[in-house]
Amino acid sequence: MSRKSRCDRAARRALPAVLAALLAAAGCRLDESVPVGIEDRLGGIDPERIVAVGDDFAAGAADGALYEDAQALSLPALLSLHLSGEQLLQPLVSAAGLAVDEEGGGRLELVSLTPLRLERAPAGVPLVPSPGRPFDNLGVPGALVTEASSTESSATSTFGNPFYDLVLRGQGTFAEQLAELDPSLVLLWIGTSDVLRYVAAGGDSDLVPGLPTPVGTFAIAYERLLDAVLEISDQVVLFTIPDPRSMPIVHAVPGFVLDADTGEPVLITVIEPVIDPQTGEPVIDPITGDTLQAARQSTVPLLGPLGPLAPTDLVLLDALPLLEEGIGIPEPVGGSGALLPDRAVLDAAEQAAVGAVVAGYNQAIAALATDRDLPLVDVHALVETLAGEGLVSDGILMSADYATGQAFSLDGARFTPKGYGVVANLVIDALDARYGGSVPHIRTGTLPGIPLLGLP
Repeated sequence: MSRKSRCDRAARRALPAVLAALLAAAGCRLDESVPVGIEDRLGGIDPERIVAVGDDFAAGAADGALYEDAQALSLPALLSLHLSGEQLLQPLVSAAGLAVDEEGGGRLELVSLTPLRLERAPAGVPLVPSPGRPFDNLGVPGALVTEASSTESSATSTFGNPFYDLVLRGQGTFAEQLAELDPSLVLLWIGTSDVLRYVAAGGDSDLVPGLPTPVGTFAIAYERLLDAVLEISDQVVLFTIPDPRSMPIVHAVPGFVLDADTGEPVLITVIEPVIDPQTGEPVIDPITGDTLQAARQSTVPLLGPLGPLAPTDLVLLDALPLLEEGIGIPEPVGGSGALLPDRAVLDAAEQAAVGAVVAGYNQAIAALATDRDLPLVDVHALVETLAGEGLVSDGILMSADYATGQAFSLDGARFTPKGYGVVANLVIDALDARYGGSVPHIRTGTLPGIPLLGLP
């Protein structure tokens, strides 16, 4: 951003305060019954042109897709309407959406909650013709930090990501298009895809080679992108990376067999030796000399890539279609006996790798926020709160429970508009703290979550 642009914007922000001082000096008094507008509570926040750079979360993806209803309530769209009353130019997609985690199809739809059944709509189509300037929302679903400084189309992305063609359209990198827009405030929400794509693939390195992005590589690429953004705008908001292990994507499907009709756990009777709790040894009948046996009811573990799942293994939401075919379910309880593939399960070692990189990413982002004196929004802490005691927002309890928790959309990883509203309020808090504003929160109670009425 040029020095002249910054000075012009600073002057415009100062005008209301200057006018009030002049009126007071002249003995005039402002009508105190007139409500104070957002513009009078911005402090040093400059929302004249808000631009987002990032991945799925900046784009406003939900229900496993990019589609117009969710995009209209994306984080940058909510903030722009709230802070300036302006609508953003976004690469809108029709209501059916374009799937962000599959090669074809559209958004996920909830058919039944118990038992859990999802369907994917047919693919939608882009609605907005290519504008003569860059989009204000430069969120590219699936974008990686390592691509951010060089990629501008699917042809130059790591995995041939088609959303670069929809958003950046081969007309420049993030920073190049940002410079053309000359933004006053940038939301830099990127990095989650670097680990989420690994989790969504069940840690299968054949499907996502090179992921999760190593921490050192991530830190270098993130800093390079941030410095390029800071050359363009001095108001930049950063976001920490949430831990996918705390998201419904790995908790919506339990690791044991459920009844296909009721959704309740299938129980079997297990006969096993009675163990002495003091010695840990089997208890022997003093009369017969035989080992005492006892019966108990037990769930039936699903069959993972190496056999019955361990209690610590996590099953991906994408395993649902496989389970409906009987894959991963033992033959004695009605399944095919076939093993779930690696892409459907996250084992203990893969979970540990996820935890390590998320911690490393956040350490790097927090250090940069401190060093550059930038507002930081802790999405990681938000997701941990949702996965724990939950969060009350606008009188509604939100949690990481699948569907009923209302915070996460049907893909179990990205937020609902109500969830994005909660993040928007964290952004407002961070901006107020950094730039001396007193902006009120967005009403999240009126934003949509997941409709559950009428579902079985």
